[in-house]
Amino acid sequence: MIEVGIESVGVIGPGIGGWRDAEAMLMSPEGFDIGAEHPRRTPARLRANERRRVTPLISMVMQCCEDTLSRNRNGGTSMRSVFASSCGDLLIVDRILSDLTLPGRPLSPTDFHNSVHNAPAAYWSIACGDNSASTSMAAYDSSFSAGFLEAVGSVKQHGGRTLLVAYDYPPPPPLRAFRPLAAPFAVGLILGDTPGRWRVEVTLEETDAFDSMRDPGLEAMRLGNPAARSLPLLERLANKRAGSVKLPYHANLAVAIDIAACADD
Repeated sequence: MIEVGIESVGVIGPGIGGWRDAEAMLMSPEGFDIGAEHPRRTPARLRANERRRVTPLISMVMQCCEDTLSRNRNGGTSMRSVFASSCGDLLIVDRILSDLTLPGRPLSPTDFHNSVHNAPAAYWSIACGDNSASTSMAAYDSSFSAGFLEAVGSVKQHGGRTLLVAYDYPPPPPLRAFRPLAAPFAVGLILGDTPGRWRVEVTLEETDAFDSMRDPGLEAMRLGNPAARSLPLLERLANKRAGSVKLPYHANLAVAIDIAACADD
């Protein structure tokens, strides 16, 4: 069992422009609409030159990072980070594949730059002027759990704080049949070696029984985007309800997270 603190949370998703929206929705989910657009804000920390180059996925990730840090009681942006996405930027993948079929193969250098799996992490590093160590990873549908474990390991090995951001964005029609993601979703957590707002204990457990969402719309969201596998955890955090959640990691292995204490905002 490993104990860490969760200092701050950020969420971007359908009808959700930040943690406050997510908190209200998770306490009263009846009006959740998986088809709703997520409220978009221009990434405030990026300079104009970088803002012109970002894709919808990168913009969503920047918005999630900014939302997560906006409620960080300890202040500062310098910290280790983990960025987790099951597929990366499939909008860019589609554009590159299309360009390669054209005469002369007119591949955009900006698209090639943005296609790299750690592009969102690079933009965030540029936005914050932070050269702290960062890991970008993918574990298909288990990407949130894998990223969470990586971030927990970072805190325990190095101390201090680690930013975790998990995200995925639906691909355009040519790729959608192969990777049908229901809606854009991103979640950010700042984990630390002090209790923070929530104190959690983390273990791996052999089981094929994972937590789900009671609300049908939220359950569709949970199943429709790997980053949204975090919803059972977020629901407990929003409702300040202690207890354990089991999130899928492998077919018969769960990340068991016990919320041991919750502090008032």
